[in-house]
Amino acid sequence: MKNLKSCIYEGTTTHRRAAPKLNKFTYDVFMVYLDLDELKRGDLDMWPWFSSRSKFAFSELRTGDHMAMGNLQHVDSKVREEVKRVTGKLPKGPVRLLTNLRYLGFCFNPVSFYYVFDERGERVEAIVMEVGNIPWLEQHLYTAVRSDGASQECSATMVEFGEQCKDFHVSPFIKMEDIVYKWNFNDPSEKLLVNISLQDKGANFFYADLKLQRRPFTAAQMIKQLVLRPVYTVKVVLAIHYEAIKLYRKELEFVPHPDGTETGASRAIEKVAKIFFRIRETLDPMLGSNKIKGH
Repeated sequence: MKNLKSCIYEGTTTHRRAAPKLNKFTYDVFMVYLDLDELKRGDLDMWPWFSSRSKFAFSELRTGDHMAMGNLQHVDSKVREEVKRVTGKLPKGPVRLLTNLRYLGFCFNPVSFYYVFDERGERVEAIVMEVGNIPWLEQHLYTAVRSDGASQECSATMVEFGEQCKDFHVSPFIKMEDIVYKWNFNDPSEKLLVNISLQDKGANFFYADLKLQRRPFTAAQMIKQLVLRPVYTVKVVLAIHYEAIKLYRKELEFVPHPDGTETGASRAIEKVAKIFFRIRETLDPMLGSNKIKGH
C-alpha cells in the first residue's frame, strides 16, 4: 500500500447563500480520492474494510454508482471521452476520483469529481463533475477545463476552471434560468480545495467549498473513518433534507423539477411540496406573496 496516489481526504464543506435570504452551514466531511488505475489493478482492496470487487465489505465502490457504467474498468475511458467532447482532445493522463463510497450498502453522492491529469500525472487539466440529485437519483455531468488564470475569488493556490450555465435540477430552491456556475480548484496535494459559486445574471448569490486534508489510504485510516462515521452517506442525505427544511421555513420560492425531465418520484415530491406550501399560505396570510412557481 506504499506510494499510492489514492488517499482519504477529510475536512469541511461550507455552503453560504447570500440571496434572496441569508443561510449558511458547515459540516465535517470525508471523501476518498481514488486513482482509477490503482483501483483497476486491485491495489486498493482491503477487504472487509474496502472493496471494489465484493459486495460484502463495510465500504464499497460498486458497479453502477458512477457514470451509469456496468463495469468500473471503463469509467476512466468514459471520463476521457467526456473531456474530448468538450475540448476536442483525448487526455492521456491518469484519472482520479473524489467521491463518497457506499457504506453498509447505501450510497449517495451530491457530487463526485473526476480529476483528469496531464500525461505526467502532475497537473490537473480538466475536472468532470458528476452531480446527483435526490429523490430523483439522476446524474448529470459538468466538465470544467483549466484556464490557468489565478482565482480572483479564492486562495492564491487555486486556479479558475471556467464557468457554465446551470442545466440540471438539484435544489428546489434554486431556479434553472440565468444561473451560471463558476469553478475554482487546486491541484490536489496535502490539501484539496474546491470553490463553486453561482451567479444570477452576473451577481454572486451562492457559494460552496471543500477544504480537505490528505490522509493515507490504509486499513487503519479506513477503520477510523468507519468507526467515526459508520453510516456516513445516510448522514449526507439527512443533512440535505434538514437544510431544505430550513430554507422552506425561510419562505424561499419552491422550484419544481422542470418539464421534460420529470420522474415518478419528482412528480410525487412536487405534489406534496405544493400541498405544504398552500397550507402555509392559508395559515398565515403574511406568506401569501410567496407563490409556488408552476410549470
